[in-house]
Amino acid sequence: MAIKVILIFFCYIFASTLNAGHPLWEYSQRDIKANNASHPLAKRWATINPNLGTFHLWPDKTVRFVFEDKKSKQALGPWIVAAMEIWYAAGLPRDFKMTEVSEKTMKKERANVLVVKFTTKPALYATPAIPPKDEKNGIKGPTMLLNIRNDVGMLDIGANIAHEIGHVFGLLHEHQIPAFWGTPGHSESLFKFNCENLQDYQKVTKGLSASEIEKACTDRATAIKLRFSASEYLPIRSTIMRTPRVPAVPTADDVDWDSIMIYPSGSGAASPDGTGPENDLRKSVLLKANGDKIKPNLAPSDQDVNALITLYDVKFNTPQPKLLNDPSHPDYSKFKEESSKNTKC
Repeated sequence: MAIKVILIFFCYIFASTLNAGHPLWEYSQRDIKANNASHPLAKRWATINPNLGTFHLWPDKTVRFVFEDKKSKQALGPWIVAAMEIWYAAGLPRDFKMTEVSEKTMKKERANVLVVKFTTKPALYATPAIPPKDEKNGIKGPTMLLNIRNDVGMLDIGANIAHEIGHVFGLLHEHQIPAFWGTPGHSESLFKFNCENLQDYQKVTKGLSASEIEKACTDRATAIKLRFSASEYLPIRSTIMRTPRVPAVPTADDVDWDSIMIYPSGSGAASPDGTGPENDLRKSVLLKANGDKIKPNLAPSDQDVNALITLYDVKFNTPQPKLLNDPSHPDYSKFKEESSKNTKC
């Protein structure tokens, strides 16, 4: 992985745009299949629901963005390129692009331009697709906060940024699909959630009663109000999430454990000194129901790629043109009249 990133860094020096010089992949030539599955589309995915009109997809599958400042561009520029190459290597068509625009354009069209910010803190964040304005919470438009640390998230800088780019294009967390958390009296959760191992658990729960802590660790709406990171794990029980083909009673085989959009077990926990790619010293926050750890995924799965292809193909599908023999066509009457005059071949 390190060698690949170095090579991409050299490519970045000679590249003038993020999408320069690359042929487009043909969607029709790609077979939609699932990782480690015996039949097509066995796995599921989670995306925004663009039909609600709340979150919007990027026109022409192109994310227009600016860096917050020179420091952000210097630190993150090569990594944005590297992370997009990770997606392309996984099979994402190259007509999915990230294109840098001017600060002037951003100020004029802030609601539709992604602002990329750099931090040295162990924080990673991205608004899904093009979000609605939320002045109360300081959201004026698409935003992505990134670090270049290898002791958080996937324990890999490129994979962490690729995960956030997944959000930017419209993907949501695999582990937040509500059906995977079970239904009382019908099915069991496919995850074990150790809420107390979250890095901000002590800070958030200080002064709360036992019942309030329980609710903060089980109810996403409550976690959001408390600005508690548990909200990034708990199921999204809202129509904002679209989850095609998820059965009413899913099993562990229905989870795409290879998805770059699923948190590894240590994500969200404190990172003791010495934590890194070869030595994960973090406590486990999210586990499989049987107690097994969820491994970091360094690249998108087939289903992650298929999710974006499907999401944008549906949204930007060109409507079928109306034919002259269609009664709803504005020139149908003229067509009818002319065709009656020319009945002989």
